[in-house]
Amino acid sequence: DDGRCPDVRPTTTTYNSLLNCCSDADEALDTLDQMQRAWTQGDETIPHPDVVSFASVIDALASQKTANAADKAENLAAKLERMYHQTADEKLKPNITVYTCLVRALKYGGRDTTDLDAVVERVERLGLRPDDKFLHAVDNACQYLQARASPSEFSSLD
Repeated sequence: DDGRCPDVRPTTTTYNSLLNCCSDADEALDTLDQMQRAWTQGDETIPHPDVVSFASVIDALASQKTANAADKAENLAAKLERMYHQTADEKLKPNITVYTCLVRALKYGGRDTTDLDAVVERVERLGLRPDDKFLHAVDNACQYLQARASPSEFSSLD
């Protein structure tokens, strides 16, 4: 033992923990972009993203509750799908958590139920098994969007 500290480097799990702690979705997006750039450039000093990285950022975007955030979340899910199909890297294989977070983003992004239907179709096409969280998110989003689309029965009292 020479008394030196071991060479400790952050892992993908370390970065994913950081992404989950980001209170700002833009900060989470920047961190994910940094991870992706390192991955495409072969830079081993920054861990490569995995499916958890993408799900964490999509979840952060859902928390913004804006149409712009919903667009970004949808683009990230599509990017993850492309990356997985291009590389066949199992660490990038989309899972049901990604789509549960995407449903939340679409719900608050002012979308309509046809967008939710498209997510359900993607889940089926990818052969993913919907879990209770996904089914609850879809049901909740449908109810929310239908309530927003329907004029309130009390609006005539205004």
